[in-house]
Amino acid sequence: MCSITVGLQKTGAGLTCYLLLLTSSVAAETSTPPIPQSETQPLWLIEAANTLPHPRQVAWQDLGLTCFVHFGVNTYTDREWGTGLEDPTLFNPSQLDCEQWVLAGKRAGMRMMMLTCKHHDGFCLWQTRYTTHSVKSSPWRNGEGDVLRELAAACAKHGVKVGIYLSPADLYQIESERGLYGNLSKKVTRTIPEAAAGRPFAEHHREFTFDGIDDYNAYMLNQLYEVLTEYGPIHEVWFDGAHPKRKGGQTYNYDAWYSLIRKLAPDAVIAIKGPDVRWVGNEGGKGRENEFSVLPAASKAGEQWREPTERDLGSRVVLEDAWRAGAKYHWWPAEVDTSIRGGWFYHAREDGHVNGSLERLLACYFNGPGNNGVLLLNVPPDRRGLFHESDVTSLRKFGDYLRKMFDEDVASGAKVRVSSSESGHGPEYLVDDDPDTYWQLSAGDNRGWIQLDLGAQETFDLVDLQEHTLSSGQRIEAIRVEALVGKKWQIVGQGGTVGHRRLLKTKKVTARQPIIRRDRDGLVTIEGPANAAIHYTVDGTVPSSRSKRFERPFRFTVKGVLTAVAIDEADASNVSDVAVVRCDIPPTLWSVHRVSSEQADAGEQASNAIDGDPATIWHSRWRPDRPKSPQSITIDFGEPLTLAGFSYLPRPESHKAGCILEYSIEVSSDGEMWEQASSGEFDNMTNNPGYREVLFDQRYTGRYMRLTAGRSIRGNPEASAAEIGVITQ
Repeated sequence: MCSITVGLQKTGAGLTCYLLLLTSSVAAETSTPPIPQSETQPLWLIEAANTLPHPRQVAWQDLGLTCFVHFGVNTYTDREWGTGLEDPTLFNPSQLDCEQWVLAGKRAGMRMMMLTCKHHDGFCLWQTRYTTHSVKSSPWRNGEGDVLRELAAACAKHGVKVGIYLSPADLYQIESERGLYGNLSKKVTRTIPEAAAGRPFAEHHREFTFDGIDDYNAYMLNQLYEVLTEYGPIHEVWFDGAHPKRKGGQTYNYDAWYSLIRKLAPDAVIAIKGPDVRWVGNEGGKGRENEFSVLPAASKAGEQWREPTERDLGSRVVLEDAWRAGAKYHWWPAEVDTSIRGGWFYHAREDGHVNGSLERLLACYFNGPGNNGVLLLNVPPDRRGLFHESDVTSLRKFGDYLRKMFDEDVASGAKVRVSSSESGHGPEYLVDDDPDTYWQLSAGDNRGWIQLDLGAQETFDLVDLQEHTLSSGQRIEAIRVEALVGKKWQIVGQGGTVGHRRLLKTKKVTARQPIIRRDRDGLVTIEGPANAAIHYTVDGTVPSSRSKRFERPFRFTVKGVLTAVAIDEADASNVSDVAVVRCDIPPTLWSVHRVSSEQADAGEQASNAIDGDPATIWHSRWRPDRPKSPQSITIDFGEPLTLAGFSYLPRPESHKAGCILEYSIEVSSDGEMWEQASSGEFDNMTNNPGYREVLFDQRYTGRYMRLTAGRSIRGNPEASAAEIGVITQ
C-alpha cells in the first residue's frame, strides 16, 4: 500500500507520447495505518511502514529550497573558520541590506533564510546580553546594529521564514581568559533566562528550570532563549557538528536545548545535531540514489545518531539488522547543504565561481527536493553586506528555470487507470493539483501501477512523484516509468525510493564530467566520455558550447582556473557537471627533498604529491608497519618562491585513509633553518574532504616548504596527498 500523487513537466525537448505507465513496489502488503501485525509481514517491516513524520517535518520538506547565509568576522578575515581571537571591530558592512538577500533568494524560489547567528569563532550577529563578542562591539551602526533583527524584518515583509544557525563550538569562549567553554564549572539547577545587567526581559516573560547545567550550557540556553523569543517565529534551528577545537571535556546538554526549543518554537525543526532533520552526509549538494527518511534511531535525544555519511541508511537490510539489535525507528529526512561558491564565507577570488552555474544548481535541486530532501543553498554576503552581483545573477537564472520547469503539468486532468485503490482515495486524486489528496493502493497490492492517458501526443521530460508521507510514511522502494511511443511500450525512467518527492528525468544524462590534468611542465590534457565534445575555459568561467573545444593538449604555465564540460554530440542539452582545476605555477623544477615515509611498493611514493595528476597519491608507510606521527614531506622548488599560501588536495573522497586534518607549514631558504608560515586544522575536512587553500598572514620567501601532518581525519598516524601546491603573489 502506498499513497501518491503524480505530475509530468514539459521543460524542453523530451519524450512524446499519449500513454504513460508507472509501476512500483512498496514496503508492506497491508491496509491503511496503523498496520496490524500479520503472518505475511515481519514485525520490523510493519513498524518501519508505520513510522510517520511530525507535521513540522512535513512543513519543512514542503519548503523544498532554503537559503543559508554565512556572514560574520570570517567575511572580513578571508577565512572559512575563525580563531576566536578576532577583533569585533573588523565587522563593519558598509551597505548591509537584508531585504536584498531576501528578494534575491525569493526570486530563486527560496522560502526560508537561515543566518549563521554564531559560527565557530563565537562572534554573535545579534544584540545578545551574554557576551560582548558581538555586533555591539563593532563600529557597524555605532554598535547598535542587529543583523538577525534586520533579516527577520525583511523576511516578515516578504513572507519568507527564518532559520537560525547556532554553533555549539565556540572558539571565543575557549580562547577568552574568562571563557565559559570547558571551564570545569559545576553542573547545577538553573533558571533560563538568567538575568543580565541593564537588559531586562519583558515583564511577563516565561522562565524554565533545568538540572545539570554548567556555565557553557547555560550560555547556549540563554542565547537560544533570546533568538527564539525576540525575533518573531523561527522555523529551523541548526546545530553544527564541526569542532575546530575542544577544551576541558565540555559536553552539550542536548536534552535541555531540545526541550527549550520545543517549548518556545514548537513549529521549528531541529537540524543536523537534532532529532528532526539529518545532514545528507556531504557538502557537495549530492544525495543518495535511495534517500530514506525512516532510519534506526538513538533511544535518547543526546545520544549519537546513526552516522549520516554511510551509503545505506535505511534499506531493508539496515532496518532489520537494527531492529534485531534493539533499535527503534525514527523519521529523519535529509537536508542537502552546499554553497553557491567554493567556500561557505565570501572570498573575492570566488566571484563568478562555477558552483553557481545553472547546471550545477539544477543538479543540486534534483539531489535535494527532487530526491526526498531539502536543498539548503548557501549564498554568503560580501564585505558590503550584500549578495554579490554574480550570485544574484545565478539565483535569478536558477529561479527562472525552475518556474519554467514546473510551469506546465501535462498530466493535469489526464484520464487515469490504476491497479487498485482504497475507498476515498481513488485515481482521480493523482492529478487534481491538490497536495492534500492522494491515491492509495488497496491492501495486499504491493506492485501497483498507474496508467495516464494524456488525451493527445504530449512532450515532457520530467516525472514528479510524491508520497503522502503524513498519512502513510515512506513505502515505495522502486519505480519504473514506461511510455507508449508509437505502438511500443518503452522504459523511459526508473529509480528507487520516492518519499516526500522524487523528480525522475526521462532524458539520458552524460556519463561523467571531464577530468583535467596539468603535468609538471604545464601541459594540459582533458579526458571526457565517448561521443561528447569537451569545451573549456582558462579564466574560471563556466564553459558552454561556444567556449573553445578541446582537441589536443595545450600548455598553461600561469596562475588561473581551468574549467571544462562534456556536451553530448547527439543532444546538446545533455551537459556534464563542470570540472574545475585551480592552477598556480607548474612544478617543473620541483622535487621531494625529504619525506618521513612512503609506500613506494604500492605506487604511493612522495613524488606523486607534486606530479600534477590527482589520480596518483603519496601515502605514508602502512606496511609492514606504520611509523608514529608526525608524517612530513619537504618540497624543493628548485628556486626561491614568494608564497602567499598553499593548497592541499586529499586522495579521492571515496577513500579517506591518511586524509590530513591537522597541518603545519614551514618555509626555508636552505632546507635547514625553518620559519613557520601557518598551522591549524583544515576546516570541516572530516565531513567534507576535498581541495583546500590556506592563505598565510604574510608573504614568505624560500626555496623549501615542509608540510607536517599532525593528525588524520581517522585519528591514526597516517598521511596522504593527491597534490600539494602553492599560492604565489
